[in-house]
Amino acid sequence: VIDDETTIVDGMKALLGGWGATVIGSPTGEDVVNAVHVAGKLPDLIIADYHLGAGPDGIEIARRIRQDLDPEIPVILVTGTMAPDLLENARADRLEFLHKPVVPDKLHALINLKVRRLDSAAT
Repeated sequence: VIDDETTIVDGMKALLGGWGATVIGSPTGEDVVNAVHVAGKLPDLIIADYHLGAGPDGIEIARRIRQDLDPEIPVILVTGTMAPDLLENARADRLEFLHKPVVPDKLHALINLKVRRLDSAAT
C-alpha cells in the first residue's frame, strides 16, 4: 500500500490485515522493493494512491516496482481524479481504478478479482 498520508497507510494495513493480508506500507513507494526483498515474497498486488505529494505519482511508482520485481504484479490505483490523460496512462500500464472515497466492499471485490486472475494464470 502506497499513500503519502500515513493515516491512510495505517488504516489500509488494518483493513487488509483483517482480511488476512500481510501488508507492506509506504508513504512514497521508494522503499517498497527493499522491503519486499527483506520479506522474501513478491507482492500479490500493489495498491497505490495516484497523488503522492511532491514526488512521482502512483503510476510512476507502480512502474518502478514492477520493473524491479515483476511486470505482471496487478495494480489498483486509488484516485479522486479521472482526467482523460490519467485514464490513458493507467490503461497503458494495465492498472485498475478505484475512486475515492474507497468503499471497503468494492476494494475487497477488486482485490479478489485481481488475485484470482493471478492465481488462475499460474495454474
